[in-house]
Amino acid sequence: MEKNWIKKLKIGFLALSMGFFVACNNKTSEESTTKDEKADKIAQSVANPDNSAQGANEQTTPTKEEDLPKFQFETTVYDFGEIKEGQIVKYIFKFKNVGKTPLVIQNATASCGCTVPEWTKEPIAPNAEGELRVEFNSAGKTGQQLKTVSINANTIPSVTELTIKGTVNAISNMNGPLKNPSK
Repeated sequence: MEKNWIKKLKIGFLALSMGFFVACNNKTSEESTTKDEKADKIAQSVANPDNSAQGANEQTTPTKEEDLPKFQFETTVYDFGEIKEGQIVKYIFKFKNVGKTPLVIQNATASCGCTVPEWTKEPIAPNAEGELRVEFNSAGKTGQQLKTVSINANTIPSVTELTIKGTVNAISNMNGPLKNPSK
């Protein structure tokens, strides 16, 4: 009798385990679908920031990657060459939205506090142009410099990187006559 009870317990445990396994697999596929749906909703709200105010039928949301906004930069690297320490270098990265829906830059961050990006805040319509201005302050910087600006936008990929580079030559700290160390 005791052995029969153990068999039933094992069979029950096995059935429970299998049910749990099946439930976990279903939950995983449901979670991935839910995550995909959330990502689509985020992409829709970014692509159409005014959608909530205008009604869902008035604007369409891109469903395919080829319909999304897309950067086309004149260049993604700017070499400022050689400058003296303390100089401020400015450059404007110009781009065009070659996608089929408005391009929205949510944020742009630099790899260093010495580099400050400013960008077009309004949505950039398809075939329209925008710009991202970068200012590099070389105070306290010498030698080879390589700074990146990461742009977060409603594009694929969602992060695009721009680079500024060059050489900062140290300025001389000698402002008067040299002292003779032997005296």
